[in-house]
Amino acid sequence: MQYHLISRTKCIYYLDVNSQHGLLFPTNVFPTQSVIPKIRFLYIASCLLLFLPSQSDAQEWVRAREHHAWARFEVHSWKTTKILTDLIDDAGNITSTVRRETTTRLLETELDRYILEVESTVQIGEQKVNHSNQKLKRNINTQGEGFAAAVEKGTLKIGGKDFNIDIRVVTLHTKQGKRVSRVSFCKETTPHVLKRTTTYYDKKSAPLYTTTSAVTEFGVKQDVLGDAKNVCRIITTHKQNGTTTITDELYCADIPGGIIAQKIIETNADDQITLRTTLELTNYAIGVQESRLPKKKPADK
Repeated sequence: MQYHLISRTKCIYYLDVNSQHGLLFPTNVFPTQSVIPKIRFLYIASCLLLFLPSQSDAQEWVRAREHHAWARFEVHSWKTTKILTDLIDDAGNITSTVRRETTTRLLETELDRYILEVESTVQIGEQKVNHSNQKLKRNINTQGEGFAAAVEKGTLKIGGKDFNIDIRVVTLHTKQGKRVSRVSFCKETTPHVLKRTTTYYDKKSAPLYTTTSAVTEFGVKQDVLGDAKNVCRIITTHKQNGTTTITDELYCADIPGGIIAQKIIETNADDQITLRTTLELTNYAIGVQESRLPKKKPADK
């Protein structure tokens, strides 16, 4: 089975458009008759920042470095992705498209942390509006923060095959409330998390959002930049404030960062599509290897 190269937006609703990233967009790139306010366009464009590796220190579904999509690779491993985000009006028309090209490189990795360098260029229409280069230092939750002591044993069937799993409840507390996850781990697979259900509660224990994520296909052959690779398919559904975001992605354990393709569809309370985003892998390398795609030869004069 083949898939089109196809994002993961667990925290899309918590992005602060006034954040330190400081994206600036020229006013003349906005269609004057667009029904989408300029501030929403700024919001959507800024959402592309969420394709950076997670900024959360508490990664409850990662128990060790060898389970981590980046930290388990050799230093200097990297990959380049292209992300296209379409803004869609009430009539279903694409009003604007934001393009982001990102190269992510592993600079350092230890047992409990890793450092990435992320270089990105954002383009709206034909105009390049932002270029950034930043280093991200992230911790790996190898101590099991938030994990309940009890472990439930079970099996999970994916594509007709049974996988032995450990099921743990993970509770992480914040100043605003708590996040409770039920996570199914499999020691023999990558990714190691085969299923996860997360609910975030406010201080009064009222649910604010729910996210479910599950591997729906495992060990599927897929062409990845000319090589046949084993991939798995992961479907994630996030529901919050009447909005539903469905993420369909392909994960390959042989590629730094894991994700090689993603597709996001966001719908409002009326089931109208308001946002469509696609991501595709365009190049990568492991350690100091040459890039997966050969360099273009200069044209003959």
